[in-house]
Amino acid sequence: MSDKDVVITAQTRAPDGTSISARPCYLLTVTEMKKTNHFVALDLPDMSRAACVQVKGFYSDQPEEIIVANYKGLSSEMDKSSIIEMYFPWHSINKIRSLVFKAK
Repeated sequence: MSDKDVVITAQTRAPDGTSISARPCYLLTVTEMKKTNHFVALDLPDMSRAACVQVKGFYSDQPEEIIVANYKGLSSEMDKSSIIEMYFPWHSINKIRSLVFKAK
């Protein structure tokens, strides 16, 4: 190469400390067998079915306030084998809360 040649390289990975995907997470509060459970959905719940809501995510034993404050840490620390796909009947869902929405 001569002194005037320039080498251009492509960066193929995200810089350290940045997230690759900022998927919206949702917290579903579900009543199953007279017990209230929290399920963290990693994607937008599919509400197109008439009888149920389809979600992919994981159960959490943490209180709602802790899940809301630390959902990014919870989802990044979660083992991939713990992520499941669930179909919840509409009547068992108490509420669905967006974990990424912040009012301005």
